[in-house]
Amino acid sequence: YEAFKGCSSLKKVEIPSGVTWIAGDTFEDCSSLEKIEIPDTVTSIGSGAFNGCTSLKNVRIPNSVLSLLSKFELIIDWIWTCKGVFSDCRSLEEIEIPGSVHKIDVCAFSRCVSLKKVVLNEGTEVIRDYAFSECERLETINIPLSVKTIERFAFYKCSSLLSIVIPSSVEIIEENVFEGCSSDLVVYCYAGSCAEQYAIDNNIKYKIVEQEN
Repeated sequence: YEAFKGCSSLKKVEIPSGVTWIAGDTFEDCSSLEKIEIPDTVTSIGSGAFNGCTSLKNVRIPNSVLSLLSKFELIIDWIWTCKGVFSDCRSLEEIEIPGSVHKIDVCAFSRCVSLKKVVLNEGTEVIRDYAFSECERLETINIPLSVKTIERFAFYKCSSLLSIVIPSSVEIIEENVFEGCSSDLVVYCYAGSCAEQYAIDNNIKYKIVEQEN
């Protein structure tokens, strides 16, 4: 926990094979860290492990990882902040999340302002609150058929996101998922789906596409 927090000169980390858990805040605010190599033995990455690693450009999440954890922290009085595994990684441009991660946790990639592409894989079921909030350059994200729920503000202020395909497997879309997104955003969805109804109810542009195979 917080083992290397604030090590501003650290540029590259190779975690040895055999490590199964990266504790919360381990590399938080390592502002010069550009690359991290995570072995296939890691199953869990704690909240804020790479939070604020503003130079981090390359990271591979292995298929062994089952959870990317997050937490809320009280700043003062009733003011809280959310800390995800990769929140505030402002140089990260692309990320692939394996299907072994069933839940993209709260604020997991929030404020990753350079993030342009997100690849999700079959197995992911829930995209939680603020998961990709304020990723202002996000242009591409695929929603696999395994996803059932997209929670509040998941894509809040993703102002470069102009299109997204939401499969009929998605059964719950909570309020304000696309709050602060471009008015040109088009949701591609399936007739009679939850996504179609959500677009209608929230005055979001949408287009009906052919049903999945």
